[in-house]
Amino acid sequence: MNEVRSFIISQDQIDGNKIRCSTSEQKHITTVLRMQHGDQVRFLDGNGNYYTAILQCIDEKSLFAQIINQGFNPQKLPSITLFQGLTKSSKMDLVMQKATEIGVDQIVPMVTDRSIINLKPSARIQKHARWKRIAYEATKQCKRLRLPDILQPKSFTDCSLLFGDFDETIILYEHEKVRSIKSVLRDFSSLDSVAVIIGPEGGFTNKENEIALAKNCIPATLGTNILRAETAAVVAVALVVYELRAGGGN
Repeated sequence: MNEVRSFIISQDQIDGNKIRCSTSEQKHITTVLRMQHGDQVRFLDGNGNYYTAILQCIDEKSLFAQIINQGFNPQKLPSITLFQGLTKSSKMDLVMQKATEIGVDQIVPMVTDRSIINLKPSARIQKHARWKRIAYEATKQCKRLRLPDILQPKSFTDCSLLFGDFDETIILYEHEKVRSIKSVLRDFSSLDSVAVIIGPEGGFTNKENEIALAKNCIPATLGTNILRAETAAVVAVALVVYELRAGGGN
């Protein structure tokens, strides 16, 4: 049995019981995948709605699919937000990809005092677009039903104003030697929202740590090994998903 391919669409592509494919989707479906009239596909809108459809019209100018079934997958709780200190480009790309695969709902890139790169306004727009594309492709690859929200890069100061918006906010803190992130998570039986704060290469400054702790962020450690920033991000959010979502992603 052939695998049913998934594609992400926007709501304005749906017209009654038909879905109109974009030019890029059409090219991928017909030229790359060589799919044909009558093949079954699945479309996702990135917000939990999914549509099983049959390709009905394939030609050089248009591609439509008829919806035969549709459903909705509610968002799993707790919602998970990752505040990630900006790292080198390739490492940040990896964080975007893996955090999406694991099931993070929102990723907030942070410009910190020790961030190696300092994005100019034009570069921020380009990077944001790139990160969204990476998250989009990762969403398709892992068959998530929801796209993560990738925010524009924010300063640590601006991010700190958001730390109190979550039921619990955890910061990986290099001076914390006893309280593991696992033990912190197991203190909670029911949460609607969790945030995890990860520093860049070199970690946070003392001032940044003090600001986070003053916002009632919970300090935690991942163990005695010194992990790279991108590794710490993947491990931390994977633990949150495992402990608080019974091992299920999103």
